[in-house]
Amino acid sequence: PSDLAFALPQVKGLNERLYLGGDFIGSPSRIQVKALDLHSAKRDLALRAEARIALNSGPSPISSLALNLEQAAVTKRLWTLLEEGAPDIHALIPKEVIRIGNITAKGNVQVEGKQVEAGLTAQTDAGDLIAHIDLDGKGYYTASLDGDSLNIAQVVPTSPLTSTNLALCAKGMVEANDSVFNIQSTELASVLTQTEILGYAYDRITLDGHCSHKDCGANLCVVDPNARLTLEAAYDATGRFPHYTAMLDADSLALHTLGLIDLHEGNTFSTNLIADLHGRDLDHIVGKVVIDSLAMHRPAGDDYLIKEVALYASDPVNKMLSLKSDFMDATLRGELTYHSLINSLLGHLHRSL
Repeated sequence: PSDLAFALPQVKGLNERLYLGGDFIGSPSRIQVKALDLHSAKRDLALRAEARIALNSGPSPISSLALNLEQAAVTKRLWTLLEEGAPDIHALIPKEVIRIGNITAKGNVQVEGKQVEAGLTAQTDAGDLIAHIDLDGKGYYTASLDGDSLNIAQVVPTSPLTSTNLALCAKGMVEANDSVFNIQSTELASVLTQTEILGYAYDRITLDGHCSHKDCGANLCVVDPNARLTLEAAYDATGRFPHYTAMLDADSLALHTLGLIDLHEGNTFSTNLIADLHGRDLDHIVGKVVIDSLAMHRPAGDDYLIKEVALYASDPVNKMLSLKSDFMDATLRGELTYHSLINSLLGHLHRSL
């Protein structure tokens, strides 16, 4: 570090010897690196790689690249060393990265003009990852990400999602301008298994969808003994005002077991929801939201049913709320704001349930 400190003074206090070896061959525009080996004395940092780089003077500085990352390793001790000896560098590292702990990885990158192919395999204290991406140079891309035993809570302690196994695939169109890639459209398919949210592990969650600059849609499906749920949602910005639609079908929701609401254990819920709305923001939306047959099923057999809760808005100011249930039929009309109305309705439902 004392030698590096001439160019990088932030590492001057780092109390760890670094070793660097390898063969650097070529010219300023074509560089080949063989047997690159960078490591610290106690292997808290280790890097072994080979690379071939061709540069040009155009907007995109790299015309071709071949990188084979044989090993990259970082231990938790390195973060402590940086915190003590190079605090300026340590402060630049996101806390989420530091919380991952020990990391080992290997991978490769191939770049030829606008064609890019890259793959990475990583093992960490917070789970294992395999990632791959391929850009064909003609405007299309495919990508995949597989995660095994991902400990989300270790990396983001405040996240309601604490752990999961993940399989994700994506494909779509991408626009390459110089060295900047802008995704134009995406189709997504993902499967999450043994996903723990708020302390409950769901058996299987699938999420499919598509997205572009003008519209997007998503299909969510939850399959679990304590939750059967499907949700279809879409957003369309091609018209004068954004258009939102949603359809929800939920059955056997054990909200207490799922950790969502503090109720008597054994109570389950079922309902259907349809939403069809237009507008720029929540308080100026027109359309309807209908919750159909909201039922609470109790182990003793005495069920409660709200036949319909419907909200209609024919213009941004005048709205109508309609409620049909076993215990009350009501209609409310006037200048209502969704923010206060929704919070009040949810509060009443929670107290009643």
